[in-house]
Amino acid sequence: MFNADKAKAQLAKAKEALQAEGVQFPIHIDYVVDQSAATLVQQADSMKDSIEKTLGKENVIVDVQKNYPLKMRITRPTSPKHQIKKTLT
Repeated sequence: MFNADKAKAQLAKAKEALQAEGVQFPIHIDYVVDQSAATLVQQADSMKDSIEKTLGKENVIVDVQKNYPLKMRITRPTSPKHQIKKTLT
């Protein structure tokens, strides 16, 4: 179960240790979502809002990357090299 107070306490401990190692804040989290799936986009946006509101944008920024799905198809090799074809849907 989510507990905002525990999340903030854990961030405070982690932030101190990370800053000692040279990590600069805010940290950015890239989250990729299929923009053609409305429910997934809404969930990603909700997650972004929850994390940023709880931990503060001065600490964490979630970058939701709304992309089209990339399908990869591997074909049988006709030569010693494998061929990979990428298609956008």
